[in-house]
Amino acid sequence: MLRITRKQAGMTMLSWLVVLALIGFLVRIVVIIYPMLYNQFKVTTQIKEFAADPENGKLTPKEMYTKITRRLEVDNVDSVGDKQLKITYNEEKKKTLIEVDYEVRAQFWGPIYIVGVFNEPHVEVARR
Repeated sequence: MLRITRKQAGMTMLSWLVVLALIGFLVRIVVIIYPMLYNQFKVTTQIKEFAADPENGKLTPKEMYTKITRRLEVDNVDSVGDKQLKITYNEEKKKTLIEVDYEVRAQFWGPIYIVGVFNEPHVEVARR
């Protein structure tokens, strides 16, 4: 009788550990980056909703600043501070420009950080 030997197919324990380590690494990155991106989504949404409201065109830049910061506080956005929110009035265009430029740092592992730099949205609000 002739015996046919086959090589064992499949993954070894070491290869399973490597795969699990890669999956764990990627999950760690997603867990750190997701809150940053979600915060950016909330900031963008709040600024666009603010600009879409025609009543806000009557406000002064200081009143706009107060109203926007309140909206961001309600939405639990803590990464945008006083220096990151700039509201300027353009006399020529008769529009107010709202700029939000900020940076978020999240600790990845020990002294290694993931940095997110967000410099959008730049929205214009027409004066009424």
